[in-house]
Amino acid sequence: MNILVYTLDNKIYVNLTNRCTNNCIFCLRNDKNDVCGQELWLDNENYDIQDLIEQFEKIYAKTPSKEVIFCGYGEPMLKLEQLKALAEYIKSKYPDTKIRVNTNGHANFVYKRNVVPELKGLVDEFSVSLNGATKEEYNEYSQPKIENAYDEVKSFIKCCSNEGISVVATVVEGYKGQHLDLDSCKKIAGELGAKFRVREWIVKIMQIQNISNQPNFKGNVILVGEFSAVPTKLIRKSASKLAKIIDKKPYDLFLEQNHARGIVTVSAQREKDYMNNKGLKSVVMMKDNEDFYEHCANYVVKEQDLKLKYNQTTGQKIKNFFNKLGTKFMDIMQDEDEV
Repeated sequence: MNILVYTLDNKIYVNLTNRCTNNCIFCLRNDKNDVCGQELWLDNENYDIQDLIEQFEKIYAKTPSKEVIFCGYGEPMLKLEQLKALAEYIKSKYPDTKIRVNTNGHANFVYKRNVVPELKGLVDEFSVSLNGATKEEYNEYSQPKIENAYDEVKSFIKCCSNEGISVVATVVEGYKGQHLDLDSCKKIAGELGAKFRVREWIVKIMQIQNISNQPNFKGNVILVGEFSAVPTKLIRKSASKLAKIIDKKPYDLFLEQNHARGIVTVSAQREKDYMNNKGLKSVVMMKDNEDFYEHCANYVVKEQDLKLKYNQTTGQKIKNFFNKLGTKFMDIMQDEDEV
């Protein structure tokens, strides 16, 4: 079944399409098929508004979120009529619900008209991917499929602010060690009448679904599943320290976010033990500072070292016991031969 509506961090998200006019080099869908186990690649897009409403109501019954975000594995504004229809339904039945649309800002180019006025009263906020301080930066990061995409994005942001709709211009910072001129990006956003937000990018060294195919990795920091903004930022700040703690160890450091409980678990163990849910885990609250991640990592690594040392000591004792037993047995057999 197509997943058109899903949840993340107790918020409701709407996945309208897999089509997009960008091919962003940092896009999550390039690396995995799901978000927290929710498959977002659609079998087809031949759904109607009733399908959207049914899935929305089913999710809303379990997670009555005060915010709905149109964001999935594609550009939601490419399904403009479906977006407007569902937004209108939500606003009529749940008027206190905030509706946000995460978009690449190409809609006016696609439809050859300014579509923003059509969404006034339906959309409370647009989050628009600015992705650079220059056209060159934008093209490198976003890989657009349309001409003059960067100018189109800035024009769309301006149209939103002109209509009095809250708009946030966003950039992805730190992709593979690259850094944007954030001051210039912020200045551009302000000139367009938008707020500014930096989305931290964090290296996912290895996805959990690939672990079974990598039997020999050791001494790595492994990030399992999806991380929301706060822990992502904190882990990124402490990444070098975590890597130093686990370096050259005969096991790995696993970090995994429990979205329902608002925690991140930190564990140091071998891959097969992690897959079997064995081993000590330390818990970090999502809003703790980066020092907590370092502290928990040091703790679980120390405990794992003690465990391995104990196991090696015990194993050696057993080995010595059987060696002595074998020697004694050979002595007895030799004595019997002499008799």
